[in-house]
Amino acid sequence: MSQEKDLLFDEHPDVQYLLNDAVSMVLSQALADTYDQQPNDPVEYFSKYLLNHIQVREQADKDREDAVKVQSCRDAHEVQLQKQAAEEQKKVEAEAKVIARKKAFFDKIEASSDLNENLQDLCDYVMDLTNATGVYIGKLEFQKKPIAEDAGENDDLDEAAAKVIQFTHASKTHKNMVNTVLTPDEAPISHSVFNFGDVTQQPPAEEQPPAEAEGQVEAKEEEEPSEDIIDTFQHVYVPEVVRE
Repeated sequence: MSQEKDLLFDEHPDVQYLLNDAVSMVLSQALADTYDQQPNDPVEYFSKYLLNHIQVREQADKDREDAVKVQSCRDAHEVQLQKQAAEEQKKVEAEAKVIARKKAFFDKIEASSDLNENLQDLCDYVMDLTNATGVYIGKLEFQKKPIAEDAGENDDLDEAAAKVIQFTHASKTHKNMVNTVLTPDEAPISHSVFNFGDVTQQPPAEEQPPAEAEGQVEAKEEEEPSEDIIDTFQHVYVPEVVRE
């Protein structure tokens, strides 16, 4: 009797273990359910209850782990969506800046009375819009030759020699190109840019549209000449030059 009192009322380690919620609650529920059901084989019923409890607990643990993973994926997806939205916003803002930059440039061109005064603006504009490493503007000039003191205007121009490129404007990264002179032998690639050909050449006769019969000619509105600088100024755009 004294041993039973020791086990029941004293803080014996075995009692403390059985009083742990993880043990006592499960055993109490199993015993209570077994009592309520009054099965023919209470031991088998009790054991199956405990096995089912383990399965339910494991499934609950798995569900919690899955929920954590799902939430983690949702959080990561949300972060990715926010990142994409920020990138899209940057693109929109960048495109808006480009549009504003183009408008400001062409508005300035339209208001200009002398386009030669806007050549530096053109260098900066092309630099900004193409992300080029350098932009510079040159024109073909006659080579100079020695002249006498009493020579007339333009007598120092050697019209028999090949023209040279005189660079007049450049972007900030290539200011050293200003006033540089390049001969065809020194820079054949640069000189090839100036080989426009005859832009006024008419199409061959066989490609001309047939004349319309008399009395069937319809009145057509005369097309107004374009005032766009891109249409009215002869130019060649070379995006990249590679030397082999």
